[in-house]
Amino acid sequence: MHRRNLPTFLFAISLAGLFTGCGARTGASADKPPTEQQVIEAISKARADSWMGSAAWPTERVETKVTDIQFGGKVQKQVGYGEPAREVWAVKAKAASKVYLKNGTVKDDVQEMKSGEAYFFYRDAFGAWAFKWGSL
Repeated sequence: MHRRNLPTFLFAISLAGLFTGCGARTGASADKPPTEQQVIEAISKARADSWMGSAAWPTERVETKVTDIQFGGKVQKQVGYGEPAREVWAVKAKAASKVYLKNGTVKDDVQEMKSGEAYFFYRDAFGAWAFKWGSL
């Protein structure tokens, strides 16, 4: 493909996604809450990404355990800066990670949830479960 045709091609792909409802979203309804496994995977991935991206704490690996998962109902929350509030699923859980640093140190990282705090799960633009953490 010639370089000059690339913008036209990308525009056509964007329109196709717009008119087809973006195929990646198929079956990605947020009408049902995430499963326990999806909550565990999303929280574990977010905690690992946070540590692995830290320049201050060069990290080798992160092992996370998510326990005591409690599903609440749908609530209205703003999940993106400047976005209107939308329906999200309130979920409470405990998360504890063992963080193995490259210098051989092992750190314990426990996320303490206060009363009135929860994870708010929603489907992102690609249909994957994402969450924000905050007050009810």
